[in-house]
Amino acid sequence: MMHAEEKLSAPDPENGKVDPPEEARSSSSRSQSRNRRIGLVFVFVFVVVVIMALVIGLSVGLTNDNKDKGPDNVEIPEGTDNPNDGDDEDGDPNVSLKDAGTFNSASGVFNVTLPLFGRNLATPYTSNADLAADLTEILKLFVNNIIKNNAMNFRAHPPPEFGPPAGPTDGTGGTGGEDEGFESVAAGPPSADGATDFRTNNQEDGVDEADLVKSDGVYVYAAYGDVLVIWNAASGELITNVTFPSATPDFPQPPPGIPGRPPEGEIGIDAASSFAPGGWYNVNIQGLLLSSSRLVVILNGYGQSIVQELSYKPAFYDAFGTRIVIFDTSSLDTTGTLTKVHETDIQGSYRDGRSVGDNVHLVTTSGFDLHERFWVPLDRYNPEYSNMNDEQYENAAKQKAEQQLIPSFVSQVLNDISVRGNPTVARVGLWQTDVSNNSAIEEMIYSYDPAVNTYTQIASFDITDDSTELQISMSGAFMPSSWGYTYTVSNMLVFAAQGWNWIPSVGGTGETTYFMGFSLNGDSSAPGAVGSLPGYLLNQYSMDIFDGHLRVATTIQSFWTVPESIPATGETEPMPVDNDEMAILPIQEWITQNQVVILKIPTLSGNEPAEFDEVGRIPDLGKEGEVFTAVRFFDQIAYVVTFERTDPFYVLNLTDPVNPGVLGELNITGFSSYLHSMNANNTLLLAVGQEADENGRQLGVQITLFDATDPTNPVDLDRYVAEQDLDTWSSSSVEFDFKAFRYLELGVEVGILILPLYINSWNDPSKNFDGFVVYDISRQGISQRFNITHARGNEFYGCYYWARLPERSLVFNGNVTTLKGHSVLSTDLDSGEERWKLDLLKPADSNYCHFW
Repeated sequence: MMHAEEKLSAPDPENGKVDPPEEARSSSSRSQSRNRRIGLVFVFVFVVVVIMALVIGLSVGLTNDNKDKGPDNVEIPEGTDNPNDGDDEDGDPNVSLKDAGTFNSASGVFNVTLPLFGRNLATPYTSNADLAADLTEILKLFVNNIIKNNAMNFRAHPPPEFGPPAGPTDGTGGTGGEDEGFESVAAGPPSADGATDFRTNNQEDGVDEADLVKSDGVYVYAAYGDVLVIWNAASGELITNVTFPSATPDFPQPPPGIPGRPPEGEIGIDAASSFAPGGWYNVNIQGLLLSSSRLVVILNGYGQSIVQELSYKPAFYDAFGTRIVIFDTSSLDTTGTLTKVHETDIQGSYRDGRSVGDNVHLVTTSGFDLHERFWVPLDRYNPEYSNMNDEQYENAAKQKAEQQLIPSFVSQVLNDISVRGNPTVARVGLWQTDVSNNSAIEEMIYSYDPAVNTYTQIASFDITDDSTELQISMSGAFMPSSWGYTYTVSNMLVFAAQGWNWIPSVGGTGETTYFMGFSLNGDSSAPGAVGSLPGYLLNQYSMDIFDGHLRVATTIQSFWTVPESIPATGETEPMPVDNDEMAILPIQEWITQNQVVILKIPTLSGNEPAEFDEVGRIPDLGKEGEVFTAVRFFDQIAYVVTFERTDPFYVLNLTDPVNPGVLGELNITGFSSYLHSMNANNTLLLAVGQEADENGRQLGVQITLFDATDPTNPVDLDRYVAEQDLDTWSSSSVEFDFKAFRYLELGVEVGILILPLYINSWNDPSKNFDGFVVYDISRQGISQRFNITHARGNEFYGCYYWARLPERSLVFNGNVTTLKGHSVLSTDLDSGEERWKLDLLKPADSNYCHFW
C-alpha cells in the first residue's frame, strides 16, 4: 500500500518537477455569438444523436426487426467487405496501417497535428519529453472544442461513454424443444465416483484467468463481497475468513448491541463489514489467482481514501482503484490462517487478470478527470472572463490552457502512471486509420472527450516474489475508451478497445475495434503490435491466437454518414439559424454485418513498430439482421452462432488463413450463448443458450448437443429445454458468465454438465427454483440426473448479507460443491445425496438484512 510519505512525482520534461494542478474555478459569465450558431447547433445535435444511437442502436438487442436496414434500405458498400480485393481509392477501412498519415486541424485557437492510428503507435516512448509533447497535442484538440463551445454560448453536458453492446441480453428466436423441465434420468448413467475437476473454466490451456473462486484441491477460496471465505474442500469445514477493512478511514463503529467486525476464523457478518455510510458497499473482491501456495486477492474501493490520505489531485478518476494483496497459503494446514506477504495499490479500475505459471498480469483502466481540470476553469461564466467579447475570451482561455492547465495536467499524468516505476508506454495518436475531408467533423466527434481518454495499464509481477516490496513491471497505452476485452496466450496479451473510425467509402463514422498487443516475457510486458477492424466484439471468446495468427469475430450494426460540406468555423459566413429552421444532421444507416477476420501476428523485434496484418476474411455470416451470439475457435476450425429469430450454427474452416470459408450450416430455433467442446478433435459441442418461439421471444434455458463430425452437415443430436411456460422465466448465469459452466468428463464423449439455473413463475410459485441441475451428456442425448436446491420457499425472503457468492461448481472425489447466493453445498454425483452444507451467517442486525 502507498503511504502518505511516499513521493508522487515523475520527471518533468523541463525541470524534473511536478507542478500542482490548477484549482478549479466555480463561477462564470455569458457572451453572445450569433454568427456561429450553425456550428453550435451542429455540434450539439451531432453529440446528442450519436449518444442516442449508441444507447438505442448499439443496445438494440436481438428483438429489433428493422436493425438491418435504414429508412432507405442502405446496404454497406462492397468496399468494406474484403480488403484483399486490392487498394480502395475511396478509403477501405482496413487499409494497411503502414500507410497511416496525420490529422491536422487549424480551426481552433491551437493548431494541432496528430499521427493517425498505425504501426508506429506500437513503438514505446524512450523519453518523457516525447510523451508529454504528444499528450499536449491531444489536449490542445480537446481544449479547442471547449473554447469553441463556450465562445458560441454553448455549455456542453457530459455524454455517456461510448461502448459496444455487452452481448445478447434480449435474445429471441424459434420454437421450443421437446424435452422440458426436470424429467427422469436415462437408465444406467456413468458413475462419477472418484472424479475430480476444480479448475477454472479458462479460455486457453496454460493461462489461468482470475475468478471469484479458486481451489488447490485441499481448500476452496471464495469471494463474498469484502470477505474471503476459506473451507476444506472435502469436509466443508470452515477454516478461516479474511474480512477486508473498510475503505473509509473514519468508518463509524457499529451502534450498541451490534457486534463488531468478525475476527479471523469466523464467518459471522455484521453491520460494520465494509458497509459505507449512505448504504454504499465500498470494498469488493474483484478476482483471485492461485499458484505455488500463493493467493492473489484483487480488490477495488480503496482509491478515494488513498487520494484523500495523500492530499493530492490525480489526473485520473480512478487513481489507486485496484489493491493487490498476496497471501501465503502454506500455513493453513498447521495454523488455519493465511500469512500476508504483500499489499500494494495500483492505478486504475480492475478489468482482467491472467497468470502464466507464477507470472501474473493484471489489466486496469484509468479515465481522465477532465471536468475539473478543463471544463470548469475554462467555463465562460467564470468571473475572470466577464465583460469579454469572443475574441478576448478565446485569447484568455488559450493563454490559461497553454500556460497552466495543459502543462499541469500532462505533468500529473506522467506522475500518476509512474508511481510504481517507469512504465513502457505505447505512443499517443488519433485512434482513427482515416479522417474526413473536413477537420471540423473530427473536432465534433471529440467535442467532449479527447481522442484518447483512458490509460490501459498492464501490471506484471512474480507471485512468488519474497522481496520487501512487491516488484511490479508496468506497461500501458493511451486508448480511446476503457470498454474492451482481454485475450491472453503464453507470450502475448491483447486488449481490444471499442472506438470509432472514419470510413470514406460510406462518408461517415463506424464502430471500430482497436487492438493493442502486449508481448509477455516472464513477469514483464511491453507494447508490441497494433491493429484495427470494423465492428465490435461479442466477448473475449471473439478473439483467438493460433499458429501465428489472431482470429477475430466482429459485428457491424450501424454507421453515421456526415455531410462533409459543412464549413469549418470561420471559413464562410454561416447561415442564421432560427427556431423554425432545420439543422443539418448526421444520418444513421442501419446494417448488420458479421465477419471472421484472420490477422497475421508480426515477429516482434526490440522496439520496432509492428501491426496485425489482415490476411483472410469470412464476410457476411448470418442472415439479414442477425448478430453473433456465440463464438468459439478451436485450432483450424471455428463455430459461430448468429441470431435474430432462428439460430444459424456455422462451421468455419480456418486451415488456410488466407482462404478461410464456411464448411457447413445448421438452422434451428433459439440461440446459443456458450459453446464447449466435448472431444479431442472438437467436433462434439455442448451449447447453453435460450429457446425461443417463431416471433423471437425467449422461452427458456436450452441445452443443445451439436455434432460436426461431418463439418459440411452439422446436426443437433439433442436439445433440452428447462421450461417454456409463458408465465415463467428461466435463466442461467452461464449465458453471460462462462466460468459458471462445468463439464465433468467421465469417458470418451461422455460426461456430466453442472449448470446453475434460476426459474421464476409469477403465477405458480411452486415452480420457482434457484440452484443447480446436473445432466448426463453423451451422443445418446441429454437427460437430467438430479437438481440441487440452494433456496426454497420463504428462504428467498430471509435475512442475508449484502454480498452474494458467485455461481460456481467444483468436483472433488465424486462430490460436486456448488456455490450460489449465501450457501455452499456438497452433493454426491451418483446418488444425489447431500454430503454437507455451509451456510454463510447472517447480519447481526435485521436493519442490515437483504433478501436472497
